Amino acid sequence: MRYIQRLPKPEVLEKNAAQWTADFLAVRTANPNKKRPDNSKYAHKEIKNYLAGMSSKKCFYCERPIVESEYEIDHFIEAVERPDLAFDWENLYLSCKNCNREKIPNTKLPNIETLNPCSNKHLHNEHLAFDDEQIRSRDGSQLFPFGR
Repeated sequence: MRYIQRLPKPEVLEKNAAQWTADFLAVRTANPNKKRPDNSKYAHKEIKNYLAGMSSKKCFYCERPIVESEYEIDHFIEAVERPDLAFDWENLYLSCKNCNREKIPNTKLPNIETLNPCSNKHLHNEHLAFDDEQIRSRDGSQLFPFGR
């Protein structure tokens, strides 16, 4: 996993994120079983294109090249945990289907203990090692990489 510099917020989020968030929070209040936001909004084509440009069309987590038809948008902090971040630009990531659907649930490994690809708070090479395209945590690392 390498550091990825986040681009400025896409126009569609500048214009709509506050209203989309308010609408989603209202729906959740009326129906607590409604856990996920409308993905046609956070997975808008403009958002996908920005995220793809940031990552060179690679999954933010495993860095596998992905084609546009396989782009999925992941929430670094799940909308179930923080519905107020469902449309937050800093919380959206381009993911391959495997990483988005097969990752360790946040309840087993809190996000606070994972490396954020868009944060330069920690030097990724201090915590990650690569063995024949396998990513693993370095011995003694206090942070666990995604997918541990």
